[in-house]
Amino acid sequence: SEQLEKIQLPTEIHRKLRSIKYLHYWKASECASFLHYASIVILKDRLPTDIYNHFMLLFCAVTLLSSTIYKDKWQFAGQFLDRFVQDFDKVYGERYMSSNVHNLQHMYDEVQRFGSLSSISTYPFENQLQHLKRTLRSGFRNLEQAINRISECDEFHLSKSNSQIKFPTVAVKGNTTTVHVRPGFQLRNNLRDSWFLAKDEKIVKFHETNQCSEHDIDKITIQGYELCVKGLIFNDPIESSEIFIFKGCTNSLSESLMEMSIEQIKCKLVAVHTNRKHEAIFIPLIHTLV
Repeated sequence: SEQLEKIQLPTEIHRKLRSIKYLHYWKASECASFLHYASIVILKDRLPTDIYNHFMLLFCAVTLLSSTIYKDKWQFAGQFLDRFVQDFDKVYGERYMSSNVHNLQHMYDEVQRFGSLSSISTYPFENQLQHLKRTLRSGFRNLEQAINRISECDEFHLSKSNSQIKFPTVAVKGNTTTVHVRPGFQLRNNLRDSWFLAKDEKIVKFHETNQCSEHDIDKITIQGYELCVKGLIFNDPIESSEIFIFKGCTNSLSESLMEMSIEQIKCKLVAVHTNRKHEAIFIPLIHTLV
């Protein structure tokens, strides 16, 4: 529980992970964050090897099905989920076999039909629901109240959208530099928002930007330090590099700065530190993958 609460999730993930003792109060987004980013580190030394390997079928399958970048591997995700369900009663007991477990076998077909899990999830609605609830003043005619407030926002152009923001853009406040790379993707020179993966699969720690004008068009380049020591964290049911997950030594940074364009950035990385000194597991922030 203590290790879970110490995990620093990036700015884009708004809910901080809470202790396992509050599991009954976790929101769906907290469960998703745990599965995507914390689980493979937290559970590694806490589950027997056979049970952990069984869990990895679920982890890899959900990761693959969460982004179209893995589309050519979606069929493997379907196979992983079939194996996970088939072995579920042997691992946890038949009494825990529920319709939710069985439904995992249909996930591959649903994603093939409708798109990645990220694109068909209800998380955007869940996030927007808090804003809708704040527009209500009483329990009378709720729907009409919400519609009226939304209409007012549209009429007076009070709603904000990503289309009004220019990407990429740089903001500097004190010693903190923030790069808005793409919608929902920020790089910042701090502990939790600085790591990213380049398209050549180099892991880089963001340091600063270099902004110059080229033919009257601002050109932003990213400067950072490359992580020199990295490797696989698992090779079953697939190699971790197949889903761009690596382990690395956070103090093995290059001595000199490297520079690259925004277009060379593949995704932001979530750095989850293990119990070993200077070791971290680097996991792509799913929605930033391109």
